Amino acid sequence: MKCEICGKEKAEGDILPLKHKDVYVCNDCQEYAVVNGLHVLGSVMIVPVKLPSLKKALNEKIYIRPWKKKARHSAFIAFCFQGAVSYVGMVKDIQLKVAKEHLQEILPKNEEWSKREYYTVYSLAFVDSLKEPIVRGGCPNIQGKITSSFKKFICAKCFCDLMR
Repeated sequence: MKCEICGKEKAEGDILPLKHKDVYVCNDCQEYAVVNGLHVLGSVMIVPVKLPSLKKALNEKIYIRPWKKKARHSAFIAFCFQGAVSYVGMVKDIQLKVAKEHLQEILPKNEEWSKREYYTVYSLAFVDSLKEPIVRGGCPNIQGKITSSFKKFICAKCFCDLMR
């Protein structure tokens, strides 16, 4: 099958079933991948979001978070909203350390994190819903960014599966 990240035909890999398409990622890209010249983990970054951030990701294919010097980036971003991980986007481009002045029009006005000086801007190739959402179940809620391997993410049924 053709890997969604590297574009090469590979025999070994895994499939993430989404509502409108299945995303195949080869084993090599599940370790490390290159997104527009930037080395990233071939994993899934799960982020808790509020409705405005989710709408921006779904409609404009952009996700913004405060910049951190030693942050690790992933090839995929999954969005946790109201106790479920229902949407996943594939990262197309990452802009690091973008000054607040360049984002004034799109930063939320009433969020504490929108008062930071610099941000990381993720452009997404697509955002689609999972065929089966990952639910909270009896597990703790996702409070901040967590990273999960691609294999663990596609098998997860509840939040505890992502954190083990």
